[in-house]
Amino acid sequence: MVPDRSTISSSIVDWNGWWSKGNVPESLLGRQRILDIPMDLLLERKEIKTVSGIRRCGKSTLIYQIISNLIDGGTPPENIVMINFDDKALSGIELELALDIYRELINPRGKMNIFLDEVHNCPDWVSTLRKMYDLARIDTVFVTDSSSKYISGEYTVLISGRTIDMRIHPLSFREFVQWTGDVDPDEPLGTEEAVCIRRNLDQFLKWGGYPEVVLAKSDLQRKIILKEYLDTIIYKDLVERYNANHEKLKIMVGYLLSNISSLFSPRRFSRRHGFSLETIDNYLCYMKEVNFIHTVPGFDFSYDKVLRSQKKIFIEDPGLAETFGFKFSEGKGKLLENAVFNELNRRGFELFYWSDGKRECDLIVKHDMEIPLAIQVCHELREENIEREISGLEGCMKAIGAKKGIIVVSDGSDLDTNGFEKVVSWRFLLDVQKYIG
Repeated sequence: MVPDRSTISSSIVDWNGWWSKGNVPESLLGRQRILDIPMDLLLERKEIKTVSGIRRCGKSTLIYQIISNLIDGGTPPENIVMINFDDKALSGIELELALDIYRELINPRGKMNIFLDEVHNCPDWVSTLRKMYDLARIDTVFVTDSSSKYISGEYTVLISGRTIDMRIHPLSFREFVQWTGDVDPDEPLGTEEAVCIRRNLDQFLKWGGYPEVVLAKSDLQRKIILKEYLDTIIYKDLVERYNANHEKLKIMVGYLLSNISSLFSPRRFSRRHGFSLETIDNYLCYMKEVNFIHTVPGFDFSYDKVLRSQKKIFIEDPGLAETFGFKFSEGKGKLLENAVFNELNRRGFELFYWSDGKRECDLIVKHDMEIPLAIQVCHELREENIEREISGLEGCMKAIGAKKGIIVVSDGSDLDTNGFEKVVSWRFLLDVQKYIG
């Protein structure tokens, strides 16, 4: 049932405090993030900006920062409207109705600047924005959602050519180090600084990069926040949005969190847990759409074999896996591989793993029709595993013609790697691009 106009009006006013105060409260602005497109250039572009990312990764804070920039740049506060469709009073209403009420409340002069949050709960946002954009009635438009499906897939085909797509992630390791303030990663790093950064990496792998978690004062607070996030993702982003079975989702989520950076076999999971293959495929698709997990296929020169290959599972934030996944002996190595994947993924590289059935290479980077890098990731390089790591790299490079192979490792082992470069994990995570070539 659609709420009455007075309820809608009250909620819209609540979300737009700058109309009465003239600015965005400091408490909403948070800290600056490293963006793919600098803020000033982002505001110069007049296309509709679509922003997706896992829930609570910082999309709303970015929106408040942009609104604050607009006001500081001279845009009248009353010409800026934010509509949060995650609000129960606004969920399900048409954008046209919300904007009509906004005009009644404020009667803005000139072009509007519109910010729409969680647009999957708005039935007509695409058609309404397309019409207003084409008629030049709006100046700045930002649209956000935790699901990439609703703003970078089938929906934005209707506004193709009118959009700039952005993806927001939890903090990168570089951002994490900057936020802790212990070390400046851009300054020369001595022994003490290196020890400090190693401690940072341990904390990053344990608790992840959610902004609120990074700024929390205690481990108990961090665990409580992560538990709230995971519950919200399961309930709001998966159960409510896709009408998925809650108990089955909990089982599958728990399994995936316990087996990150590992191959996932739908058939084996089906036999063990009694899920149909269709249900498994659907749930994987849902979790990818809300940016909760990522899947990486095996590399092959045959695209059909790539599609049919078993997929490796990675989690968007390692804190969720470390906190709620079932503990296992290879935990640190798997968490580190997940972190390496995330750093490469946020830069838009196409990623694969390689296996010939006997040997495996953890990650393959494909870029501009070339394969510049093959990567093995391990926490500790020891006598027991060095032959396996080197054999996987050698087999991969021979089979697919990768230009370079490296071993990303946490320790400073002196073991011979047969000519392959050893890269200390924190150095790789701080400056990924340096190693791509």
